[in-house]
Amino acid sequence: MVIMYLLSLYLLASLFCGKGGATSTEEDTSRLDFGKVVFVINSQKHHLHKERAEDKRTSWLSQLYPLMQDLAEPEILLASDDWAPAASWTILPLLPKLKKKYEPSNVNWFFFATEETNIDFVNLGQVLSRYDPQQDWFLGHALKDVRPTIIHHYAKSEGRQVIAYPNFPSGWLLSAPLLKRVADISEDMKIDFNIDPPFEIALLIKHMNTVDILNVVVHSLPKSENGILLTHLPELCVSSSGKNCATFYSQKITQCGDSVKLEDVLFAVKTFSGFHEKRLPVIQETWGDEAGSSVAYFSDLEDPQYGTVYQGVPNSPKGHCGKTFAIIKKMNTEKRYKNKSWVIITDDDTLVSVPRMLKFLSCYDPNEALMIGEA
Repeated sequence: MVIMYLLSLYLLASLFCGKGGATSTEEDTSRLDFGKVVFVINSQKHHLHKERAEDKRTSWLSQLYPLMQDLAEPEILLASDDWAPAASWTILPLLPKLKKKYEPSNVNWFFFATEETNIDFVNLGQVLSRYDPQQDWFLGHALKDVRPTIIHHYAKSEGRQVIAYPNFPSGWLLSAPLLKRVADISEDMKIDFNIDPPFEIALLIKHMNTVDILNVVVHSLPKSENGILLTHLPELCVSSSGKNCATFYSQKITQCGDSVKLEDVLFAVKTFSGFHEKRLPVIQETWGDEAGSSVAYFSDLEDPQYGTVYQGVPNSPKGHCGKTFAIIKKMNTEKRYKNKSWVIITDDDTLVSVPRMLKFLSCYDPNEALMIGEA
């Protein structure tokens, strides 16, 4: 009787707790085959960012080793390495390369991250276990515009639904079947115009069954309701405060030495005569006052009231690259600007933290040919 009683307890424990007393969720997570997940850190070739990405890969692998046991080692690719094409920061050029590299293969997921992304692999395993990788899945921390914005081509809501796009530093995922489909489309389209990749990749996936897909992505025209929408994962976090976070990232500005001196920087504000009265006072009473003589206002009209400088390019309703090029030319030709180590070009509705910008620039060498911006 004692033997039968103990055997019954053992069977009950096995049924409800799994082998070794672990819950079924814990067991599944510990045995999740991360060898079937390809991690892509969308790093850049500049040595600073490449080193950070390499450190991130080392950190991830050290966390993964205890979970791997007899499973295959996962691949962690850096977009700063030679396999990645130019302009990989836009994501689309990466997809055909990944498809070719892993077809055929047993890869289930492609996880895209930045060098700032931190991962809790146990929690990530629990998240991925909820989704069938043989289906089309586009997963991420969803962001939505509360109003039309210029970098999204003033795209408006489609019916009652606003397109959600992933927060890249939180990480985002494509199931293998969906990546292959999007790779084929992006390769055929040959898009060479990108402003905000998170929004544009979401737009492409949403409208990938549309005949005129190139026109949709470039101009944000609502054409189709048959594509895949981003599935929001709250576990892909923006901070480490949540105990269930599978990812999180630091939003602190890294400082690599003494802050750059203000007199070595020029803040070049692009504006035009129609916005002088409305926008320039806001800058001049806030961060422009802090920047002092290190800020200049470039316009289509020289206006003594606001101290604007004529940059030689008339205002245009479409495209503003001419203004930017004119400012860059002035930096190289006019004596009053040539002693500056850095030029920071902003619009007249841009808010700047001057101290944080000077701290940020401490990580870069002004003697290198660099163009730094948000992507």
